[in-house]
Amino acid sequence: MLTKIDKQTYIRVAQECIDEFVHQGSVAKRKIDGSYVTQADILISERMKELLLSVSNDTNFFSEEEEGSLCFPSFILDPIDGTRGFVGKTGEWVVSIAYFKSGKIDNPANAGILFNPSTNLWLESCATRVLEGSENSFLRGVVSRSDFSEAQLKELSRQDIKFEQKGSIALKLGLLSRGDYDFVYSKTNKNIWDIAAGTIICHHSGHGLYNKHGKLEKLESELIEGPLLWCRSYDFAHLRFLLES
Repeated sequence: MLTKIDKQTYIRVAQECIDEFVHQGSVAKRKIDGSYVTQADILISERMKELLLSVSNDTNFFSEEEEGSLCFPSFILDPIDGTRGFVGKTGEWVVSIAYFKSGKIDNPANAGILFNPSTNLWLESCATRVLEGSENSFLRGVVSRSDFSEAQLKELSRQDIKFEQKGSIALKLGLLSRGDYDFVYSKTNKNIWDIAAGTIICHHSGHGLYNKHGKLEKLESELIEGPLLWCRSYDFAHLRFLLES
């Protein structure tokens, strides 16, 4: 469904919204939940909705920046995941777009796209392949800066497990899918728009989503309770302690 729209069209629409935001000189504002939002978030949400519904007007649209309810089939959008990185110009943000025919993660009709026009990052589920295991003697993971202090990461780190920190959970999942890391760990709850596209792309690269009860087969609720771990199945036993700490 997502591939009915040309890659360059997604990029152009997002870039036009960003340019308009920059031209207006708008600033980030805090929402009730403490997260940040900019006019660029709102513009991307509005224009992506118009674009996506132009190819399927009988599909539900669910976005972080628009009131609505989750049902299937659905387009699930986070217009800018990592707004702090967007405002701070760190490059640690992405536009996250998913199509869920159903809530089953392995549904072959489900699809995801992650992109950042500022850094030329483009990742999509249909172009993702299963990755081989790490050749390192340790597993390299990535977590959010807001989840852990340096001291807490030192306590979790072991000789066979190393951590790095980055903003934007969607970006981290994209980097996992292309082999930059071996796992992504989140201590906190996540909204489905944060992780929908990234989870589908990671599924195609051989990475599953786990919580303390084991592997998650479905994403059917707006809020997914943490802690959460994305990794290969054969690494899960080695990393399971993270979900229990």
